[in-house]
Amino acid sequence: MKKYDIKIIKKKQQITSNWSGGKTTELFIYPPNSNYKQRNFLWRLSSATVNVEKSTFTHLPEIKRVLMVLEGRLKLEHIGHYSVELEEGEQDTFDGDWVTKSFGKVRDFNLMLTHGYTGQVEIMNSTYIDLSTKNGECKTEVIYCLKDDTRIRLKDDDILLNKEDLLIIDIKEGCSNLEASLTNDKEDGIKVIKTTILKGSRD
Repeated sequence: MKKYDIKIIKKKQQITSNWSGGKTTELFIYPPNSNYKQRNFLWRLSSATVNVEKSTFTHLPEIKRVLMVLEGRLKLEHIGHYSVELEEGEQDTFDGDWVTKSFGKVRDFNLMLTHGYTGQVEIMNSTYIDLSTKNGECKTEVIYCLKDDTRIRLKDDDILLNKEDLLIIDIKEGCSNLEASLTNDKEDGIKVIKTTILKGSRD
């Protein structure tokens, strides 16, 4: 029996909307029938552009946020907590109910988590990714492509992604031997964002 399921989200399928400081693209929301405005999702991935020098983040109680800078430089000021300056490829994890101000024009990558879900975001240029599960866990791995013509080979699947396409891999319990190989024939090679999401509780 197959130990994983995949879903491909092409760039043209993603929904982009305007906000006061730029544009935001919803890459994927889970469950798929949930709605960001209603805050009834379990996790959500998005990418946004910030075209103003100063903005205030939306108040999102009970939501954990991971933000990674893709282009530009960003300063985040979490009022009453700490401030951090992020270069390209750097990230910050914080609570959505904090008052957070941002300074700088950037493009970023965002993960939002609720109901006990946990996640990790990392940029990778490796030709090999270990996707195996351990300790009986179930997880979702999401690969967001930053380069055209990136080929991803899994045990039973061969997928070609272009820039800003998304591959979602739902990995079942007991999948102890699963790996992905990545190739790209272009001179600048492989560059993807891998997001790992561990399932939590709906309570």
